[in-house]
Amino acid sequence: MAYETEYTDFDPQEDSSACLTLGLATDIVESRYLRDFSTAEPEEKQQILKDLTTFLEQLLRQPQISGSADAWHNLCVVLAQCDLYNLACITLERGLDFYPKSVDLLADYLQYGMECGQGERCKAVCKTLVKIPKFFWSWRGYRFLIGYETQLSLSGTEKELEKYKTEIDQLLKLYRQQFPDDEGSYDCEADVCRDFNDHRREEAVLREALEKLKVAPKCAMQLAVMLFERGEYQEALRHAQRALRDSIQTQMGVNEAHLSYLSGLAKFAILLLNEETDGYPEAAVLDIYTDFETALRQGLNSTYRSTLKQRAIRLVVKSKINVPSDCEELNYLLS
Repeated sequence: MAYETEYTDFDPQEDSSACLTLGLATDIVESRYLRDFSTAEPEEKQQILKDLTTFLEQLLRQPQISGSADAWHNLCVVLAQCDLYNLACITLERGLDFYPKSVDLLADYLQYGMECGQGERCKAVCKTLVKIPKFFWSWRGYRFLIGYETQLSLSGTEKELEKYKTEIDQLLKLYRQQFPDDEGSYDCEADVCRDFNDHRREEAVLREALEKLKVAPKCAMQLAVMLFERGEYQEALRHAQRALRDSIQTQMGVNEAHLSYLSGLAKFAILLLNEETDGYPEAAVLDIYTDFETALRQGLNSTYRSTLKQRAIRLVVKSKINVPSDCEELNYLLS
């Protein structure tokens, strides 16, 4: 598989006019190399990786690279989204040459480095990060350091586990103090509780967030999933609907397709529980079809499409109410 592009064969040592900005480089990586990477055949992926690696090596050799710390972060996120953690770390190393005290870049390295065997380098990065005054920390500094220490604790001795737990609890307190109106510290703490199999504390943290914060879509979604799996469908539905409402104010902070899917499943479960007394009211059935249609249009993960199809078929059969013609995606799935 060949990639003929004017951008792949430039040598910054020979032609300074060929230097790329990070913004342009990120656009090239996304559009020319990684756009179809996830669906490419194995041989094609090998060629893409070879060409992409060459491109990045040439980019990173530039003596001066125009771009902010945020621009370096954005490029690394694009790489990491395709699980190219090693390339992300190589890129971060160069970014840290320009911004050695960037909290976000140091935190990014902790997150990606542990995914590609850079444990020793992560230790050095961690030492640099913790020396930076907390006043300058972003949410990534807290969240990714907490994630890093959680991973270390799960692979250490019992004594090390207790040590890391204490450090993590302190970081969570500082995180919440610095960002009191953001759900990030609550969402992060709930993740830590889940990693440590402390589900009671996880639920308590999520409920605290929903009580204290006006906008908390991630916490609402996590609690909705937890309650649905426990069979508490009415409350699960209420929190799924809050997550959808709160997500209007966020930038894709939650998976809205999955929330619509979960909302439809919860409504269907409630219908089944009340089947003997209430039957299948048309308005309720059409509401579920609308949730399923919304989930499909929003790009529901293929993992869940099969389950949605089976639930929709069951609902059609039991209710004897057909899917409306304007639910085009759902009708196509059922055809």
